[in-house]
Amino acid sequence: MVQTRGLGKRYGSTWAVQGLDLTVRRGEIYGFLGPNGAGKTTTLLMLLGIERPTTGSIEILGHSMPVDPYVVNPRVGVVTEQQHLYDDLSAWDYLMFFARLYEVRQPEHRATELLDRFNLSQFRRLRARDYSRGMQQKLGLARALLHRPELLVLDEPVSGLDPHGIRQVREVLAEERTRGATILLSSHILSEIERTADRVGILLGGRLIAEDDVARIGARLESGPAIDVDVEHLTEDLIAAVRHQPFVLGMDVEAAAPDRGNATLRIRVDGTEDHRRAISALVTENGGLIVQMRQPRVSLEDAFVRLTAENVAELAKSTRAMEDESGPKLKRKDGSAPLAPLDAGREPRIAKPRLGTRSGGRSRLRQRLHAIGTVALHDLVAILLSAGPYVTLALGMVVAVVLLRGQLDALERNQVLVLSDAFSLPLFVATTLAMLFLALGSVATVARDREQGTLETLFYAPIDQAAYLLGKLAALIGTYLAMALAIGVLFAVDAAMTGLRIGGSLLPELLLSLMTAAATIALGLLLSSASRGLRSAFALFTAVALLLLAARFSSEILSGITVANNYSPLLYARDLAIVVDRVLGYVSPFATLESGIDAVVRADLLGYAWALALSTAQCIGLLAAATRWLAHHGVRR
Repeated sequence: MVQTRGLGKRYGSTWAVQGLDLTVRRGEIYGFLGPNGAGKTTTLLMLLGIERPTTGSIEILGHSMPVDPYVVNPRVGVVTEQQHLYDDLSAWDYLMFFARLYEVRQPEHRATELLDRFNLSQFRRLRARDYSRGMQQKLGLARALLHRPELLVLDEPVSGLDPHGIRQVREVLAEERTRGATILLSSHILSEIERTADRVGILLGGRLIAEDDVARIGARLESGPAIDVDVEHLTEDLIAAVRHQPFVLGMDVEAAAPDRGNATLRIRVDGTEDHRRAISALVTENGGLIVQMRQPRVSLEDAFVRLTAENVAELAKSTRAMEDESGPKLKRKDGSAPLAPLDAGREPRIAKPRLGTRSGGRSRLRQRLHAIGTVALHDLVAILLSAGPYVTLALGMVVAVVLLRGQLDALERNQVLVLSDAFSLPLFVATTLAMLFLALGSVATVARDREQGTLETLFYAPIDQAAYLLGKLAALIGTYLAMALAIGVLFAVDAAMTGLRIGGSLLPELLLSLMTAAATIALGLLLSSASRGLRSAFALFTAVALLLLAARFSSEILSGITVANNYSPLLYARDLAIVVDRVLGYVSPFATLESGIDAVVRADLLGYAWALALSTAQCIGLLAAATRWLAHHGVRR
C-alpha cells in the first residue's frame, strides 16, 4: 500500500528525514512512532504529496510519486493533529462540502451516520470553529471517513480527546480494519498504538531505527525470555536445582520475606519452548510452593524509550548532512546492530474500485470541472452572504447616479446633446469600484485559506492547484456578473426615467469589463498565492497598486512638461516614465479597461478588439503563473 525507498527531506542544511525505507502492508495498522522532531509529520506530508522529497522515491496505492490527485486522493483519508476548519461552515455544511468534493454516494445519509457515530448530531448546525478541540478532532475523523478510503493516514488522531473519545476512535479503527482499510497511525500515546497496531516503526533523527510486530519488538530487546516465580519455602537446594537446568540461562533471586523463605525468582530461559510447566514441577519436587508465575515482557513504551535512548548519541555525532545511502551507522549499547526493518517485499499493483464514490471512466476534464464547481459554489455562497458585494454595489450605484445627473445638468445648461454615450463614464467608474473589490477579495482568498490551514486540508481531497484557482476565479466572476447585472438594471431604469438613450456600446463595454474583471481576479490570485498570510498579501497588493499609480501619475505629470534642452535629466525621466507606464499598461487590467472603453466611445473596433484580447491574455497568463507558484511553493502555512 505504501512504500518508500531512500526517502529524504532537507530544509537548508538540515535533514529532517534521511534514507527512509518504509513499507506499510495492505490491511494492517502500522504504528509510526518517534520523539518530537524525529521527522514523522514531514514523512507523512511527503507521502500525501504536500511536501516534495529531496531524495528517494514513494509508491502509494500502486502509484509512484508525484501522483495524480484525481486517482489517488479519493482512496486516501487524512487526519492531522490539528483540524483546520472553515470559519463560515457548520459541521454539517463542512461534511457536505467534502462529500461533494469526493462525490460520495448518498452524502446526507453518510454524513448523518458519521455524526451519530461520533456523538456530534446534536451539534451539526453549530459552526465547526466553535467546537471544542476534541469535537473538532472527531469532525476531522468523520471527514476522513466520508468516502470510505482504502488508506487512512492519521497523525495524532486522539489529540485532545477524553477517554470516551479515545475509546470511540479505537473502535472506529477496528471497524475500518475489518472493512479492509489500511491504517498508517502516528501517535505519542504508545498504549493505544500497542493495543491497535499490528506493526510499528520507530523513527529517530529522520531514520527508521526499528520496525517489527508489536508483540516482538520488545522481546527482541531481551537476551532471552524471562519467567518470574513467586515462591514460598524457598531453599538452597531448590535454587541449585533450577540453576542447573539446561534451559535456564540465568537466575536472580529477590527475597521478599527471607525469614519465611519467600522470594521471587526471575529465571531467564531459552526461547525454544514454553518452560513454565517444567519449572512448576521442579519447584514442587524441591518442597517449594508457587504463589504466582508470570512471564513479563518489554512494553512498547519501554522498547521505544530504550531504542531512542541508545541511538540518540550516535545520531548526534553525525553533524554533516547525508551525502550517500549508507549514512551514519547506528548501534545498540551492546555493539550489535539496531532492530532492522523487515523486508515486506513490493506490494502488487492492484487498483481497487473506489468505495462509496461514483466509479466509471470519467475523463480528467470532467473530474477537474467537478472540483472547480464544488470550490466555486462554496466560495460564491460565502461571498454573497457577506456584506462586501452589497456595500461596493451601493457605492458604485451612488457614484453612477451622480455622474448621470451631471450629464443631465450639462444638457439642460447647454441645451445640446452630448456626442459620447452618457453611460460610458458611469459604467467605467462603477465597474472599476467592483474590480477593486474583486481584487481585494482575490488577494485575500488564497492567503486566508493558507493562513487558516484549510488550504492544506483541501488538497488532501481530489483537487489540484489549477482546479482550486479556477474555482476561486469562477466564484469571483459570478459575483461580478451579479453586480454587473444590478448596474445594468440601474442604467435601464435611469434611462427610462430620464429619456437618455442607452447606446449599442453598453454590451461591448460590459463584456470588456467582464474580461478585465477576470484579469484583475487572476492578478489578485497570483499575489495571494505568493503570500504566506493576509498581512503579506495585502502589503504586496498595496505595493503593486502604488507602483501602477506612481507610473500613471508620473507619466501624466512629466508628459505635460516642455523640455528645451535635449540633454536634460528631466527629459530622460519623462521618457522613462512614459515607457514604464505603457509597459505596465499591458499587465494592468484597469489600464486595459480604460483604453477599451475609450476605444468603444471612439468607435475604434480594432482598439476594442485589442483591449479584449489583451485582458484575456492577462487573465490566462496571470492564472498560469499563480498555478505554477502554488504548485512550486506548496500549500502549507
